[in-house]
Amino acid sequence: MARQQGFLEDPFEAPNFRSRSQPTYSGESVEYSQFSRLRARPPFVTVGFDPASSFYWQPLRPRENPLSPALIFANVLHSLVLSEEFRLSRKLGQRLMELSALKSGWDGANAIAPKPEAMAHTVGLILFLQTALPEFEEPFVVPTISGFTQVEWHSGARVLEFEATTGGWSVVGSETKSHGERVYHEADATRSDVHKLLAAYRWFAGQELLWPII
Repeated sequence: MARQQGFLEDPFEAPNFRSRSQPTYSGESVEYSQFSRLRARPPFVTVGFDPASSFYWQPLRPRENPLSPALIFANVLHSLVLSEEFRLSRKLGQRLMELSALKSGWDGANAIAPKPEAMAHTVGLILFLQTALPEFEEPFVVPTISGFTQVEWHSGARVLEFEATTGGWSVVGSETKSHGERVYHEADATRSDVHKLLAAYRWFAGQELLWPII
């Protein structure tokens, strides 16, 4: 009669690595192969790790023929435009891809190309507001010469601008009063200050008569 295969025996291992019997907690015997014992080792063992070794502090070498950030962004953005969940319009998607493809010097020698991280934060802000606000309207996005972006909404009497910064957003709201005076409001928000960003947009949409204390 053929011997019944052990529960943990690897039927594909070489003959010279036959299984060995090991006791279990229940006192029974179960078969482990040499390969099985290797697989059972903790995955985060750091035998021989030397944090002072220069090997662990070598600079990362660039991959051969890496994709440009603009191309990576364009591929991701294309998927977002086609996504039924996020519903970015093709017009806005095309605009964002055009901005991501800008090169330094696009508006004079001092104009820096939009930074990939700034573009990513801009898309994230738009998707967040779109998801959180049923009345959301897509903005107009423009580049700044410092390598960031500015997201703008315009209505008859009110204008709202979110300018990306290193740490978050510079928020500016302006409105025209009944007697023609133009009044400006300013605030700063980190990327995690979602309540400030939502309050500012609700003000622009006319849900708040007064500029929120943000």
